[in-house]
Amino acid sequence: MANTIAIGYGLYYISIAPTAEETFWNRFVGLLPIIEALLFASAGFIFGKEVHREQAEKAEERANRENKRAENAVARGKVLASDISSFAIACGPQGDQRLTKLAEKANNYFPE
Repeated sequence: MANTIAIGYGLYYISIAPTAEETFWNRFVGLLPIIEALLFASAGFIFGKEVHREQAEKAEERANRENKRAENAVARGKVLASDISSFAIACGPQGDQRLTKLAEKANNYFPE
């Protein structure tokens, strides 16, 4: 919106330029930095918004990839916990106590 006003204002001044006096040009030269600042600010906003969107999309892709990786790790952990529990049961009460403790830990970390 501000860009449209600034461009319209600039075109108006340029259209009356042939009949303008020196005071007009002095004022016009004083307005140019303001118009320039508005245009650069709007261009920076547009390009910055585009760059931020790309960064957000990349971050979302990384998050999705890490979520899948975590789901795979949990699935493998559950399989390992099941195997350890099965082996501890197969060893029976005479089995190694460390194996029983490991089976308990595995079942605590990865409950079914």
